[in-house]
Amino acid sequence: MRVKALLLTVGLVSLMAAVGLGNPVKDRVKFKQKLNLSDQQAEQLRELNFNTAKELIQMKADLKTVKLEMKRMMAERNPDKEALFGKLDEISRIQGEMKKVHLEKKLAMREILSDEQLDKIRESRHSQFQLHRWKMKHRPHFRRMAC
Repeated sequence: MRVKALLLTVGLVSLMAAVGLGNPVKDRVKFKQKLNLSDQQAEQLRELNFNTAKELIQMKADLKTVKLEMKRMMAERNPDKEALFGKLDEISRIQGEMKKVHLEKKLAMREILSDEQLDKIRESRHSQFQLHRWKMKHRPHFRRMAC
């Protein structure tokens, strides 16, 4: 029983480190080795991640600003209904643009990586999903204690 618990703990710690709770530099090296990335692929992915993050930072700031403006309008005694709907449309537009940026990144990754490398990523995501399902199924259930 103790051996099973120890193996499970070691496995979970290893998976948590692989998911991103470890050292980012080492994780990038492991990712490159696991997928057997060429130097050119690694540089292309690094550039893609940088450009996407840079673009999303501005969009997130714009989104927060519009939401804040809408909140201010809602605090008024008699808010302008048309102006509120305009802000809502702007929020939807920004969120749609953000989704497009994420989709563009995924499509660009498909162009950079080979089919075998994409399969390895899919397998890794599947195992992470299975771990999440197991955790949710076996999480401790906290019950109210009778007084």
